[in-house]
Amino acid sequence: MKVGLFFAVAIVLASGSVASAKNGALFEVCVVADDAVTTDDFNPGSLLTASGIIVPVGTIPDGGAEANCSDVAAKRIGTFFVRGNIVGGLPTAEPTDLAYVSWEFRVDNVGTIETTGIVKTTSPYFQPIAAATGSYHSLQDRQVRTDVLGAGGFQFLISVADK
Repeated sequence: MKVGLFFAVAIVLASGSVASAKNGALFEVCVVADDAVTTDDFNPGSLLTASGIIVPVGTIPDGGAEANCSDVAAKRIGTFFVRGNIVGGLPTAEPTDLAYVSWEFRVDNVGTIETTGIVKTTSPYFQPIAAATGSYHSLQDRQVRTDVLGAGGFQFLISVADK
């Protein structure tokens, strides 16, 4: 399966409202899906590595940014990194499990947030915050809520959620 098609399918499956994510919203992320590096064409167990840009909340328009993130790139405030394994299709995975990932959100001159957990094909989904530095230090041991924003690429809103 082609990288862009994979993310398009995942995002269509993950369509959901972001209206309920208004409290605790931190930032938005835009990744150029075609730039992701994968092994074994997204079959179960495939490795995934990618990076993207972090922008302020409200930057990505309704329906999503351009697939290459060019319409939001000038608002960049940080860098997003992901590495993980595709788990969708493994015998004991839930039907909505897509990948097991480690995410790093590095916001320039603010700090970093590290999360780990399952990416779902439904939106929203939650991941625990494994580490946090700088201004985000107080968020350690909480979780983030991920709301998918649009079908134009791998784009989502990150909010702090209660445990």
